[in-house]
Amino acid sequence: MSKVNYRYLPFAAYSLSLVALWIVSWLIGVVGLFTRSGGEFRSLFSGEGVRWALYTAVQSMDAAPWGAIVLVVASIGVLAASGIFVTIVDALLLSRLSSIRRYAAGLTLAVLLLFSLMLFAASVAPWRLLAGVTDDWGTSAMVIGWILIFFLLSFVLSLMHGSVCGYYRSVSDVMQGMCSLFPLLAPAFLAILPASGIMPCLEYIGLLDNGKTQMITDVLCWFPFVLILSIESVSAIKRMYRG
Repeated sequence: MSKVNYRYLPFAAYSLSLVALWIVSWLIGVVGLFTRSGGEFRSLFSGEGVRWALYTAVQSMDAAPWGAIVLVVASIGVLAASGIFVTIVDALLLSRLSSIRRYAAGLTLAVLLLFSLMLFAASVAPWRLLAGVTDDWGTSAMVIGWILIFFLLSFVLSLMHGSVCGYYRSVSDVMQGMCSLFPLLAPAFLAILPASGIMPCLEYIGLLDNGKTQMITDVLCWFPFVLILSIESVSAIKRMYRG
């Protein structure tokens, strides 16, 4: 199977699932019509059902983690273009690094340490960053703001490593690296469209009632990106060592 086809698998799977839900909904409506009993299930093939499906799908798309996904994709893109992943893999495999790469790795580690110290020193009690105002770890500053911290850290480390190794010679190089993964992940963005409608339809039909539909929708939105990034990263590493 070609890479282009596999990238569109999440979109195809989500779309087929959504179509299947509408078919099930139609069957429920037919059964209710002949049995003269509405029961606990509802059909989407009605004025109210269509309004619900369209309204909640739009609401789910608005609430999808677009900003978080963009920041993560941009962070990984700028890191990959800086050559830092190649240096890490070579170091883990105990390959011989050039003097320039050793120098870049040393500076990058120093910047990472300095960034960490500055982050924790920003609080009077640094360990409090891991606990929220109610001592709840889930509401801590580190948990809530991890995406922005990851983006800033990725940008600083990649800028240091890429400039030393010669990958980043201008602002244009950095911007190209930051945007390098977006064409690759276009099918993953496309998959968010049907993913945003699956959980609302399940909830309206009556097949799901747990109050966590948005959380599951977020998981469905993230899955295509994680899948494509994982497979493409392994493929890139294999190509690097075959070449």
